[in-house]
Amino acid sequence: MPEYYNAYSPAQEKRNGLIKTFSWMFFGLLITAVTSYILYATGLFYTLLSGPIPLLLVIAQFGIVIAFSSSMQRASASTMKLLFIAYAITLGVSMTSICVVYGLGTVSIAFLVSAVYFACLVIIGFTTKKDLSKIGTLCIAGMIALILSQAIMLLFRVPGTTRLLSIV
Repeated sequence: MPEYYNAYSPAQEKRNGLIKTFSWMFFGLLITAVTSYILYATGLFYTLLSGPIPLLLVIAQFGIVIAFSSSMQRASASTMKLLFIAYAITLGVSMTSICVVYGLGTVSIAFLVSAVYFACLVIIGFTTKKDLSKIGTLCIAGMIALILSQAIMLLFRVPGTTRLLSIV
């Protein structure tokens, strides 16, 4: 069988779909983290707490989720991407309250570990020919993300308890 037939195999399509999914999760985490950081660092979050904005934020998030799930089969890819980005931004606004309670450093570490995990999955997806739906590949990605995140935390002298929590 010629080589070009293998490029369109169901396994290859599944692999490409998983790579795209993990890539979008990585970018969604980054959008959420940047939104949350900007609101926290500028103090704009405290302004958003007043009035009906928190209630409108919850309604907007539910609306986006409903729109996302109801139009998944018939909407264009660009519409779905815009809905995902809008959801990531609204999630970043609501996640800022966690920064207020737990501190920016702890929340940043959580975002970093999650983003590194999805980035590792994307890198493994681009470099391996194996089926990414197997649990072993996910575990390898988790291990690589864990090692990289621990190395980064060591460089920034993050306390041991925070590093332990990120492992858990």
